Amino acid sequence: MMHVASEWPGRFGAEILARVRTSLEFANHTIVVRAADTDALLDAIDGPVETGMRIVGLPFFEQRFPAFLSASPALNVCFYGDGWDSAKKVAHSLERRVEAK
Repeated sequence: MMHVASEWPGRFGAEILARVRTSLEFANHTIVVRAADTDALLDAIDGPVETGMRIVGLPFFEQRFPAFLSASPALNVCFYGDGWDSAKKVAHSLERRVEAK
């Protein structure tokens, strides 16, 4: 499962972690947040380290998210907050189940 938020931990951090921890026994989770636009492919984000969960920052989010999601095995994508219209369209086009919180 992929969780998409604009910042970490931000206002949704506790909710995301609670949701992740309820299903770690049977699902892997990637938490993706917007990162500063740098030459890095991904940025490590400080947060809890647990088996089955990773938190990454994605620079140039709007341009890189389609390829990132396409390469991901996540079938479900949950967007937290507003402003994700173009990213949701990408997820739908890749036939992923989309949720919004």
